[in-house]
Amino acid sequence: MVGLYYRGQRREDLEREYVETYHAIDECVARFRRQPYGRLVRIPDLYSRDELKTSEAFNEFYSRTTSQNGLIVRLEGPVGYSHFTWAMCDPIGRGGVWSSSQIEMIRRVAPHVRQLVFVRQALADAGALGSSLAELRRRAAALILIVDPWLPLSVSVDHLAAVLGLTRAESEVASWLAEGKTVGEIAAATGRQKRSIYWHLEQIYAKLGVRRQVDLVRVVLAAAECV
Repeated sequence: MVGLYYRGQRREDLEREYVETYHAIDECVARFRRQPYGRLVRIPDLYSRDELKTSEAFNEFYSRTTSQNGLIVRLEGPVGYSHFTWAMCDPIGRGGVWSSSQIEMIRRVAPHVRQLVFVRQALADAGALGSSLAELRRRAAALILIVDPWLPLSVSVDHLAAVLGLTRAESEVASWLAEGKTVGEIAAATGRQKRSIYWHLEQIYAKLGVRRQVDLVRVVLAAAECV
């Protein structure tokens, strides 16, 4: 099973291309499968020095998907799957070099990505993937939301800009969303139109490779812990 997202959009053409053309000859696959769960590694570190020059997968596919300096982690899979892979393309800016804060953020986010996959698989197994909250409430015995009311949430705009590679305006929008504000409230607080806030959201989604506000909030909260 493959799900490949590039700049926030699912690319089924790239999924087919990798599976049909490159997976069987990709030298890093066997080495990656021997990696322990949760270990974050640089994609080029999974190739020998000679393979970095000769590998068709690395020099053709990873080059076109800007992943030659990407990061990859093997995570324990849900029931029926030995593992799944979370891979990230080359970092934006910084000369293509991952900063220590970015790496730490990814390490912190990885368990949440794993949990998201487990939940989505459970919903799929129940035939409920894509159901609305109201539909889930009708079908489920219980839905539990755990909130810590004593935990103050304050997300530094400058910190988000540095860790996530966002502009200050984008960081402000991301920070306010993580603090629970709506698009309307953010627009009112900044004196902007709602469409302006939604435009910033589109830019943020593209940069971070997410598609929903809930996924963005997870990333922001994880980034906020990387001090």
